[in-house]
Formats: sequence, structure tokens, C-alpha cells
Amino acid sequence: MKLNYHVFTAKAFEAVYEALENTEVAKTAQMYAGTLFVKCNSYSAAKIKTALIEHLECGVRVSKVGPEYSFDFV
Repeated sequence: MKLNYHVFTAKAFEAVYEALENTEVAKTAQMYAGTLFVKCNSYSAAKIKTALIEHLECGVRVSKVGPEYSFDFV
């Protein structure tokens, strides 16, 4: 199923909030140019990746960028 950008973004944020019980970390999530950025640790990044794969049913590549992790969708 194809999603428009706004629905895709909403589902991505929903996955982040569901994966992270700490809402302060979840509030750092930002979408820029189709990439999701979250300031979190590696454990939280792994939880987010799993949640994104389940919610969006697509591949996810994770990279560390400074204090953030970036999530690219493939």
C-alpha cells in the first residue's frame, strides 16, 4: 500500500512514540527530507528500527549522525 508523505510521517512518529516509553526522547523525533532523526542511545535506536519496520512495512537503514540516529526508509 502506498502512503502519501503526511500519512507516512504520522505513522513513523506513531512508531517512535510506541517504541519509546520515555516521551522526552520521543519528542526529539524530526522528519527532514524523508529521513527521520531522533536523539537517542543505541538501544532506543534498535527499538525504533523494529517499530518502524512493523508499522511501515519497509526497510530501514540506521546511521549515527552526531548525537542523533537517522532512519532512512528503503
